[in-house]
Amino acid sequence: VTGLTGRFLQILAVVLAVPIPFALAVGEGVSVWGGFAVASVSSLAIGWVMSRVDVGSPETDEAMYVTVLGWTLAVVFGAVPFLPELSLVNAIFEAASGFTTTGMSMVDNPGSLSRTLLFWRGFMQWVGGVGVLTFFVFVIKRSGGVTKRLYSAEANKTDAKSLHPSLKKSIGALVVAYIALSTLFATTYFGLGMEPLNAVVYSFSTISTGGFETSTAGMARFSPEIQAVTVFFMLFSAANLILVYLILKLNPGPLAESDEFQLYIKIFVLVAAVIGIDLASSTGSVSQLALDSLFQASAFVSSTGFLTRPVSVLGAGTLSILLGVMFVGGCLGSTTGGIKVFRLKALIELARRKKREYSLPNTAVNKVRIDKEILSDESVDTITVLVFMWVVFTGLGAVTTVYLEPLNFSEALSGTLSAAGTMGPVFFPDGHSVSALNPVTKMLWVGLMIAGRLEMLPLLAIFNRELLRNN
Repeated sequence: VTGLTGRFLQILAVVLAVPIPFALAVGEGVSVWGGFAVASVSSLAIGWVMSRVDVGSPETDEAMYVTVLGWTLAVVFGAVPFLPELSLVNAIFEAASGFTTTGMSMVDNPGSLSRTLLFWRGFMQWVGGVGVLTFFVFVIKRSGGVTKRLYSAEANKTDAKSLHPSLKKSIGALVVAYIALSTLFATTYFGLGMEPLNAVVYSFSTISTGGFETSTAGMARFSPEIQAVTVFFMLFSAANLILVYLILKLNPGPLAESDEFQLYIKIFVLVAAVIGIDLASSTGSVSQLALDSLFQASAFVSSTGFLTRPVSVLGAGTLSILLGVMFVGGCLGSTTGGIKVFRLKALIELARRKKREYSLPNTAVNKVRIDKEILSDESVDTITVLVFMWVVFTGLGAVTTVYLEPLNFSEALSGTLSAAGTMGPVFFPDGHSVSALNPVTKMLWVGLMIAGRLEMLPLLAIFNRELLRNN
């Protein structure tokens, strides 16, 4: 664990150093980039000392420890550059929200931040989108057991089909697709009139489905053309990145034929219709109301969390549906949070299987099928456990939040679902903001962000050594 964590910290040091040349290029002084230098040098030094320990081939429990420890250390070191602007707790919250691609912010007015910190917020989400540990695995020169165990511990990629027999080549292909889409997004935004910094930051926060913005006005301040392309960008960012990669290779068939993607689009259409009905009585042209409906639906189903209208304009029924959407999230193999549409589809098919049992003979083959393939009973059991864990973690988090904050249960649940589902928006009453939360609540939500980003199972497994041995 020590040696692998040390290597991770050395990679993290490079990530922390990236904003320094940006700060120098835009003419910002040491008061801005000094925090990055301190964090980078500290991460490098500590990592160098720890990496002297022989790595060897870690057991499953060790891979789990490195995964959780890696995300936690990324948050701690990533918080350092915010300390001149934010308190320690708020800085940790901001970094956790960045690396986990949640998008909840302690900064009430992003426009007051330096250009370098705005860049850093977006870059954190870009790095976190693919997964800090995925980058770590990609640059490790080892192959075989150590790499595969670490990649398996990066929980939200385990159900996606490999692109190549080689694990590192699979990760490499995903990184290439991620960079290609990021470049496409930034170029498109710039071409449609965004200033360069906004184009870069919004490309980062869109491809990562993170949702950090550079102004309190959000996406509403941009042209309808920018909002329209963002609808498609968000939808594709929350799709299975492996299948999106195949589209880049001019092979759209697997994505179009995917049962998960088809259900994902159906959810998007349903949510857009519900929001559209809710906004029908609002002021504005029909075209703008339609665009707002599509935009907000895409933002929620993709877990990006951008807003063009405050959630307070939506009715209680619509907000209840959006809570369900926040629980589900996007597709497997994407940067989104939530239980994933694939697992929702599996639960739907499980219910259908139970229904078929009443009309089929005992000798009939009655299995859960997705994409014309049989899902093993073990996989179905794992999915059921994961969904149960999501309900327990978010529910207990909401109950705890109710005791700590002047919020009712649904308001608190919107916060814990948003944190664990790496979503961003919360359904607080007017006058309440995330930055005003109790420090204990903030740290609770930080824990939910990391747990949600790792899809709960590695965190639970760490405290269940028997489960670790069985795996």
